[in-house]
Amino acid sequence: MTHNGKTQTLAQWAYELGLRADTLHKRIGRMPVERALQSGMLVEWKHGTRQGYESHKCRCDLCREANNKRMRDRRARRKSTRN
Repeated sequence: MTHNGKTQTLAQWAYELGLRADTLHKRIGRMPVERALQSGMLVEWKHGTRQGYESHKCRCDLCREANNKRMRDRRARRKSTRN
């Protein structure tokens, strides 16, 4: 794969960028190469979200409360369908 005049394999690009090869492969299939070859996370996650709690293992008060609310809502929905 060639970008800015530099040719490397996907694995070499991934190593250089500090990414897993499968992550880079998925990026290339979904977005322009220029964006795919950026190091690090492309989208910043926010505190107080389910993604923050589950995917990023954040246990700050905001993320824990978001997870607790989600679980309360889920239990209430399950309880209402049983009655």
